[in-house]
Parts: sequence; structure tokens; C-alpha cells
Amino acid sequence: MDRLTFGVRKVRRIGQHGSVWHGLRASAEPEHRDLKWLAIECEYLTMPGSDVIAVVPAAVNKTTARQDIVLGLAVYPRVSDVGGRFRIHHVQDGRERVRKPTEHSFEVHSCGWLAIEDVGTGRVFGVVSPGQDSELVGHSWDASSTSFTVEQRGSVAPQEKRRFAAYIVLAESPAQMRLYYQALGSAETLF
Repeated sequence: MDRLTFGVRKVRRIGQHGSVWHGLRASAEPEHRDLKWLAIECEYLTMPGSDVIAVVPAAVNKTTARQDIVLGLAVYPRVSDVGGRFRIHHVQDGRERVRKPTEHSFEVHSCGWLAIEDVGTGRVFGVVSPGQDSELVGHSWDASSTSFTVEQRGSVAPQEKRRFAAYIVLAESPAQMRLYYQALGSAETLF
């Protein structure tokens, strides 16, 4: 999919509780022969004054046969101007855990939310993915660089669309990130 041309347009969505989200939808139809069955789109939405961006990837099956799909997103945040010191907060086996980077790469798997804390400021850049179908993975590439991915695997029925929402959050602290998870993770989706 290295030669996709995306169309972009403004979108407005009304959330389950009447909140108005504004943003952009990028969409494309791959031309590669193995992907002609697929149309893809991704919405990036927020509300005025909010520290939350809703990212809603979607796949449209243009055929008459069920298709398997992996939907997801990857984020590579800039952690700090001072040496890139960070910690990864994640949930494993129902318990919150914190992992510090080393000179060796590693990944952590999380359930529900994952956050990258800038040790210098205490601020957190994180993601909430409601529901049990999402796989959240935090990556530490070395002592100063990190990323995270959110994926959902499944199938798309003929002539149907499959989508999910993940919420990227900028929080003041790990404690505030937990509050965002409680608010955003309680609903299957806000849309």
C-alpha cells in the first residue's frame, strides 16, 4: 500500500451523550490487485478544549465474500527534550505495572489502556481502547525512544464496514490517565 492517494474531508459526529466531535476523515481505495476488495478510512476527532483525540480506523469490504482484516494505528510520541527519559504504564493480569526503558528493546502488552510518562515533567501521553477486542502494545526501542500500537483483528462481512475507536490522551499525570480510562473505557465506543 505504498502508493495510496488519500482524500480528506471535514467531519462532525455526535457522541452517545450528545457531545459534538469535529475532525478529519482520510480515505483511500488501494489499487494493488490483492487489495482491490478494500476501502480504508480513518477519522481523527476532538472537541474544543479537549485533551483527547478519537482515532477511528475503518475497513470497507467491497466484495460479496467475508474478508479477514487487521485494523490499527501506531503512534511514535516525542517523549522529552531532555534525554528521552520515560516510563511505560500498562495493565497486565488485571494489575497496573510500570516499566522503565533499558538499552535493549522490549514490548509490553496491555489491557484497556497504556501510557508513556515523561519522567522529567510527569505528563503522560496515552491511549484508551474500550472493549476486549483490542490489542495494545507498548514498545521501548532503546533508552530514549518509544511507541505504541493498537490493533483489532476480525472479519468484515460482504458490503459492510468494520471500525473501532481508540482515544489518544494527553494527561497531566498517570493518576489523571487512569481517570480518562475510567471515563472512556466504560463505554464500548462514544459514537
